[in-house]
Amino acid sequence: MQKATFILAIIFTFTIKVSAQKNYYVSPSGNDNNTGLSPINAWKTIQKAADELLAGDSVFITAGIYEEFVIPANSGTENNYITYTTYADDTVIIDGTTFSKTYLQYSDRGIFDIKSKSYINVVGLTIRNSNGGGIMCRYGSSHINIKNNTIKNCQATGIGVGYSREDFPLATNIIASGNFLDSCSMVSRESISFRSVDTFEIYNNTVQNTPKEAIDAKSGCSNGKIYKNTISNAGLGIYIDAGYTDTLYSSQNNIHIYQNIVKNSITSYAVASEEGCLGEDIWFYNNIAYDSISKPGNGFIVANFGTGDGGPLKNIFIINNTIYNKGHRGIYINNLNVRDIFIRNNICSQNFISQIDVKSTLIDSVILENNLIDGVNVDDGDFPVFGNPKFVNPNVGDFHLLTTSPAIDNGTSVNAPENDFDGTIRPNGVGYDIGSYEYLSPLPVIDLNNQYDVHCFPNPTTGLVFIKGDDIQLIQIFTSQGQLIDKIKVVNNKIPILNLSNKTKGIYFIKIYTADKIKTKKIVLI
Repeated sequence: MQKATFILAIIFTFTIKVSAQKNYYVSPSGNDNNTGLSPINAWKTIQKAADELLAGDSVFITAGIYEEFVIPANSGTENNYITYTTYADDTVIIDGTTFSKTYLQYSDRGIFDIKSKSYINVVGLTIRNSNGGGIMCRYGSSHINIKNNTIKNCQATGIGVGYSREDFPLATNIIASGNFLDSCSMVSRESISFRSVDTFEIYNNTVQNTPKEAIDAKSGCSNGKIYKNTISNAGLGIYIDAGYTDTLYSSQNNIHIYQNIVKNSITSYAVASEEGCLGEDIWFYNNIAYDSISKPGNGFIVANFGTGDGGPLKNIFIINNTIYNKGHRGIYINNLNVRDIFIRNNICSQNFISQIDVKSTLIDSVILENNLIDGVNVDDGDFPVFGNPKFVNPNVGDFHLLTTSPAIDNGTSVNAPENDFDGTIRPNGVGYDIGSYEYLSPLPVIDLNNQYDVHCFPNPTTGLVFIKGDDIQLIQIFTSQGQLIDKIKVVNNKIPILNLSNKTKGIYFIKIYTADKIKTKKIVLI
């Protein structure tokens, strides 16, 4: 009996230890000999927290300037991340001015340096004045979330992930989102640099003022998404570089780049294989590149960077992008070691040297279809559309289409994305539009013509709406601002049921199509 009791005691003690989740605090006025468990008993250094935090723990850092390196000692677990963040909305600055030169010196190390650790959140910090990197995740780190940080004045990478060696696995499941980076990679590397990372997302970041690449996914990065980033004043906006063949990976594949804006930069988007690794299944769609007419760069380039004619690339898709006012070409293909390049539904307007230019020896490897050409050009491809695309206001970066744009309904459905830059469903009209935006007709007006009657009930509704009418074939759902958000095809005149339960409460409009009539109804979601 005593033995059984002893075993139960061990189990109970172990359970308490692994499930306890603690909040700790750090303050410039604290003391590392404190408990750290309250603001008045805060630790003084972030590194003290980094040494002590266990799975599920969080540290809340109060306002101040911290001159230190931070190297987490422990990992979290799948359901118990370790979190480093600010106390309330405090401004927390980790500054490398006085100490980073001897330790970092343009290396792969960062002021916040995660090495071979997993399940960590780094949220809301400011990292500045590093002679090397800002936030780095190295040597097989996984499940790391780097969110809403500000990183300034780094000589090397602002956010760097991967940089594995043969004796460490690939980095996996990494997210960098909502970060602001200014004047990073001033000497080496890239502002946001992912190398040898499997399964990743880079989104909603703002990157500006770098002579080098703003965002780079390279050397075996695969299964990734790069989207909704805004980049300005960069040497190269977004770069996909397959890199070199390594024992850790054999190719770089399945990367989607979409809904990004790159402005006033030399080259906007590029894909290459600098050192011979195969790059394949790379998708660029719904992106915008504009305003660098004075700089000698291209909107999109499938490039021969590196040595010789360029490393191997295949299945590269450049679809429904808008490229305007670039200093060289809108789209340029000069890698001679490519096959199966698909260029469809792009607007190339007023780019200085050429709108689309494909090396003559590559014509059989490149499919050019349904692109709008506005300006001097080399290669038109099949089914081109010529003329002014009639943007709403390109001078302020508004590339929505006016009602008379020749881009409307003249695209192809082949490879077209399901949504446009704004999230509007494609197609919105008779056909698919060319460029990053689908044209949206003016907000539907409620049809008072009673010759065709449709009943929508209940209305107002808490979610479900039944629609009853004769010969209904298609229903479109619009927000009150006129954005198409859903559509339903009706088969065999069944009574359609709309489910708005996952939408925000408010007013919606639905367009109901028969073979020869259109009816518009207002729906109130409560």
